[in-house]
Amino acid sequence: MKKILLIAALAVSTFANAQTFQRCGTTEYQEQLEKADPSLILEREKIEEFTRNFNPQNVQYRNGQMVITIPVVFHVIYANTAQNISTARINAQLERLNLDYAKANADTNLIPAAFKPIAANTTVQFCLAQRDPNGNATTGINRVSTTVTSWSQNNNVKYTAQGGADIWNRNQYLNVWVCNLGSGLLGYAQFPGGSAATDGVVVLYSAVGGPGALGTANPYHLGRTLTHEVGHWLNLYHTFQGGCAGGNNNNCSTSGDNVCDTPPTSGSNFGCPGTQNSCTETAPFPAPYTSDQNDQTMNYMDYVDDACMYMFSQGQTNRILACLAGSRLSLTTSLGCQAPSLAPNANFSANVTSIPVGGSVNFTDLSTNTPTSWSWTFAGGTPASSTVQNPSNVVYNTAGTYTVTLTATNASGNDTETKTGYIVVGNSGGTACDSITNFPTTGTPTVYASSGWGYVSGHNDYLDIAKAEKYFGVAANSVIDGVYISFGVATASNTTNTFPINVWDNDGAGGLPLTVLGTATATYSTAAADASNLVPTYIDFTPDIAVSGDIYIGIGLTYTAGDTLAIITSSDLDSTVNTGYEQFSTNDWHAYSETPTSWGLTLSHLMVPVICTNTAVSNIDNDIAFSIVPNPSSGVFSLEINALNNATDNLNLKIVNILGETVVSEKLNLVNSSLKTI
Repeated sequence: MKKILLIAALAVSTFANAQTFQRCGTTEYQEQLEKADPSLILEREKIEEFTRNFNPQNVQYRNGQMVITIPVVFHVIYANTAQNISTARINAQLERLNLDYAKANADTNLIPAAFKPIAANTTVQFCLAQRDPNGNATTGINRVSTTVTSWSQNNNVKYTAQGGADIWNRNQYLNVWVCNLGSGLLGYAQFPGGSAATDGVVVLYSAVGGPGALGTANPYHLGRTLTHEVGHWLNLYHTFQGGCAGGNNNNCSTSGDNVCDTPPTSGSNFGCPGTQNSCTETAPFPAPYTSDQNDQTMNYMDYVDDACMYMFSQGQTNRILACLAGSRLSLTTSLGCQAPSLAPNANFSANVTSIPVGGSVNFTDLSTNTPTSWSWTFAGGTPASSTVQNPSNVVYNTAGTYTVTLTATNASGNDTETKTGYIVVGNSGGTACDSITNFPTTGTPTVYASSGWGYVSGHNDYLDIAKAEKYFGVAANSVIDGVYISFGVATASNTTNTFPINVWDNDGAGGLPLTVLGTATATYSTAAADASNLVPTYIDFTPDIAVSGDIYIGIGLTYTAGDTLAIITSSDLDSTVNTGYEQFSTNDWHAYSETPTSWGLTLSHLMVPVICTNTAVSNIDNDIAFSIVPNPSSGVFSLEINALNNATDNLNLKIVNILGETVVSEKLNLVNSSLKTI
């Protein structure tokens, strides 16, 4: 697999600095809860039993194939201006969470060699909630002014009646209370299994921040207090839990932190410690190790400075996935990351817009905001109307140009899209169009995550600059009218940024892409809306792109924060053809199946181009030598006629368009003459 080394500067703090704060209060908080309600102990035991029996290979999120995105609400409880932290700080904190949980943090290069193989992308990401529990739009930030100047671990901050803020449904949101914690406490979290009224994370306001907008609780100002506390919320213990317990493979999954690939540590670590080994593991050594290991002090679940923690392990990732497949399963289907339902924006496309008399058309609904009913009107078509989402085989028996209208409706309202003169029906000839795809009929829609940050079929930390699908044997005299691209992941930083959709020839070495034959653009925001509504994004090529033989179609990628794309692919075992390709940042092209250069995956993209083959000019006297360039044409062409020496008649020249209308009618004298007309 191709690699890019990420390098970051490391800020080193001292042990003394670390002592000005209490790193985490989760252990003491959990003890208080269990003392007050002993039944919680039994509930925690049930969760641990589920975790021990959980097989991460049995879920759809296995091996980083799918990303789980959890909606977050920040309850900012403030008594003064300093405590009312900025939106920029909250956005930076969210970025820090996403980088750390995706193993996309720049400081992964500092992970010791012994731990690099087990450092993991958890496949968990976080978004600011876009809809509240009542279905209304929200920024995901709930600001509450209070007269309370300091808070403790007594949960008062989680109740409006106590001057704090009531929880949002814990089954649909991660609740984060940002406040002024007393006694130097940086944060605490509630493990799975506790009360629904208090389930979430509390963090000191000055420890909130991230890249570009740091906190002020130096050396805990980089946002990793929340990385740590969310780890507890997702059922991770401290790496020093139980001291040196769990020192061999027989007990490492049931002792200490219950994770075998985080070596036992005798106690918490502060500052930026050097290499140390405070516990001795014995044979059989905890998997996957084959010898005694140093302490994993750089793990997010230790107490070191923010600048000196930079990894989760694969074993911790498995515990997180078990949590999201068990006690926190409902979060995986939360709608909190989706904007609230709005009235539809009606839109549609046709598989072909120019047909001969008696031809048929299939229509595809492209409306956004999830319509629930559709009303179509087809002027000149049979049937003349329809209420199905995607009408097919609408027949046009009379030459002419016809309007199509769609009204899309949901509980929030309706919208109408009318395309005048959309369908062109000709007396003869015309254009035969059809859609093609390499995606197998039994294919499983899949978005593979990169081994670091991002996705195989889109943006990733390898900075790939294009993704393409190869199509074989396109007929001569063909054009590409447009293409449907199904994005499994699409996010937008704004409504204006665009990405290119390209068509390449296969003139590169070994039949790889070389020259761009044509291009169109689409906005990231359009792709994001379509992906959210589970509909493909349609890109129209204007003008159509002339093609023949083997071609490639795909997208270009640039890298702007907040703009992300990943095309849905077939999973490895479902694809019977290898048609997926990518262009590295070095400009060279590779099939996904290449190994070790590329991913070693046999994939095809879920892209459906519409290919049209034009009818060539006909009814020319075979005794006349002529040439037409281009043929077929879009209406502008060059006609060259060379008369035979024995020609004695005039030539009646008549040019008819696709509607059967005469656009040129002339009588030309061919005797000893040559005529060129445009």
